[in-house]
Amino acid sequence: MLLMPMLWSLRRPRFQRFSTKLDLLDNFKNNTISVVHSTNAFLPLLKNGAAKKVLAVSSGLGDQDLTLAGELATKSSYSISKAALNVVVAKYAAQFKADGFVFLAISPGIVDTSATSASAPTAGALEELKMLSKAIPKLAPSFGGPITTEESVRMQLDGLNRWTVKETGVFVSHLGNKEGCRRMQ
Repeated sequence: MLLMPMLWSLRRPRFQRFSTKLDLLDNFKNNTISVVHSTNAFLPLLKNGAAKKVLAVSSGLGDQDLTLAGELATKSSYSISKAALNVVVAKYAAQFKADGFVFLAISPGIVDTSATSASAPTAGALEELKMLSKAIPKLAPSFGGPITTEESVRMQLDGLNRWTVKETGVFVSHLGNKEGCRRMQ
């Protein structure tokens, strides 16, 4: 089993509705290309292992349906890179399904990571979070707040462990379905 890290943080100053070339490249390198390189590096080991499962940590912000339903115009570079990651996962799944591999792109949900923050969020990051928070009531009226890191990891691993080769290559929420991304539960 291979877990791909989420390389984005609210502490990074990225308060732009539309992306610059540098921002697009930075996010694409961190969130898409790095996963391709990591996956390629581990594939020989995974081919010889018992659990042929690869989990790529994506984001609901990379989901077109959620973007449109929530009118989420922020985090465009990040969102584009995560949408590309979802296609990368589908491409790997198409290539390695016959070998018994399961590839899954999963959103960890809205997670409270404040306990692991080295510094306080920037003013731009807080403003961006405020804008994202405005979409939540529209997408998930019963949203109860962020989940803990432990809850998110447990839910992601539960989903990955339930996933089969038949269902390989999809993007889902931490709840194990697309609906959780659409409603941000």
